[in-house]
This record gives sequence, structure tokens and C-alpha cells, in this order.
Amino acid sequence: MKSPLLFLIVLLIPPALAADRTGNRQRAESADMAFHGTLIEVPPCVVNDGRQVVVDFGDEVMTTRIDGSRYKQRIEFTVDCSVEFSSLQKMRIEGSAAGFDPTVLSGNHAGFGIALYHNDTRYTPGDWLAFNGADLPVLYAAPVKQDGSTLSGGAFSVLASLVVDYQ
Repeated sequence: MKSPLLFLIVLLIPPALAADRTGNRQRAESADMAFHGTLIEVPPCVVNDGRQVVVDFGDEVMTTRIDGSRYKQRIEFTVDCSVEFSSLQKMRIEGSAAGFDPTVLSGNHAGFGIALYHNDTRYTPGDWLAFNGADLPVLYAAPVKQDGSTLSGGAFSVLASLVVDYQ
């Protein structure tokens, strides 16, 4: 019968008088805690006014002159954020890599793709590019072909996604 009574006595000792593992009595204090903040939705940013970004190389891209630079075109796009949230932003272009070069976006013809450039430097799709507010990275696209391949004529297309991330 002593065990249950002793057990009840231990439970009834206030925490302020409880002993630590060495048997020393310690005085414990407590305070209430409160956590608060404000949840916000993702800032409303619009890439290219909600329209598809199109790079038109025209109707006269000669298969024998494709070299990764000859038909280079600037990729024109906009990023508009109606709320100023941060100057720290980043973007990337995602798409399927060509089998002959992982830095080239795959096209709808074997041995053909689109190379991307950030300013004058070859850009690897999927890599993040940091930018600040309205100072967008300058990007270019150029048709490329696999070394030693012979391309047939006809319309070509390459699909990719431009992803903007903001903090």
C-alpha cells in the first residue's frame, strides 16, 4: 500500500519544489508563449502579360548554315509584379535536353535544337539566373545542329518553360 501512496505524493509535489537527477532542489519558473504573424499569398507576378514567349527565327533558316550563333535572336519577355515584395528574384528556362548536347533544348527534328545564351555566355537550361526587380537577364536563342548531322527542311519548334521565383 505504501507504493501507491508514495506515487501520489510525488505527483502532488509542485514543480517549483521538484528535485533534479542529483537530488538538488531547483526552483522552476514558467511563462506563457505566444506565436503570431501574418500569412500572405504569393505576390501576384505576371510573366509576359500571361502570353506565350515566342522567338520567331523566320522562314529562311538554312540547314547548312546553322552553327549556334548565326541566327541568334533575343528572347523578349516581361515580368510584372504589382506588389513590391523583394528585389531578390531568380529565373530559369526548363525544357527537354537534346540527346546530343545537354545544354541544348530538344527540337522536333533529329539532331536539331535551340542553344540559349545569357548575354554572350552559353546558358544551361535549368540553371537559375538571379536578377533584381525590373533588371531582367538578357537572353538569346540560336538554332544548333548535332555535329555531322544533315537536317531536312521544314518547320521546326521547340517548347520550354520560363520559371520566375521570388523571395
